[in-house]
Amino acid sequence: MVAVAISGLMWSAANWDTALAYLDSTETTQGRSRIIEVDDQATPQILNGTRNRLFAVQVYGPLVRKGGPLGYGTIQSKGFPPSKLPGLPSDPEIRKQLGIVDNSYINVGLRLGWVGLALFVAGLLLSIVYAFRLERTMGTYFYPSGGPVAVAYGSVLVAICFEIATVFWSYDFAFWILFQFGTISGLTSRIAQAREEALT
Repeated sequence: MVAVAISGLMWSAANWDTALAYLDSTETTQGRSRIIEVDDQATPQILNGTRNRLFAVQVYGPLVRKGGPLGYGTIQSKGFPPSKLPGLPSDPEIRKQLGIVDNSYINVGLRLGWVGLALFVAGLLLSIVYAFRLERTMGTYFYPSGGPVAVAYGSVLVAICFEIATVFWSYDFAFWILFQFGTISGLTSRIAQAREEALT
């Protein structure tokens, strides 16, 4: 399953225009497509529901780089759209289209900079790795919860990694993701503590 997903991602990256055309062909709101021009870009772009998230990455992505290692902070990057960020397009229609930062990674990067984004991604990846590592030992230390629970934790976090690339970092589910980080961390440290106690 993982191999199929990786192969699909590699094919999509290699054939980006074909993949984008396929996504556009599956959209049910064909009449809502329109052409826009961003201030500093010479080429007009097609904008519709499918391409809106790509458009947000295209506009906000460079702002993450310009934000530096510590970003713009929560005050500067709040609002819909975050109007206090330097470098946003001046056209009010485009600003309206950029109403929500539909990418949690970019949202974290705008608020906390490169350092915060690196720590956020590291937290996700380490939680996934530790969740799958728990599979072998969880049944021994946390009976009747066994390996399937750890695999479920890891699988949910893998799905979340993809899901949060397309949605705003909402406080509704942010708590539960961070709670899952803490749960995996707590289970891992409890197993390490139990092993130390067994050796003494």
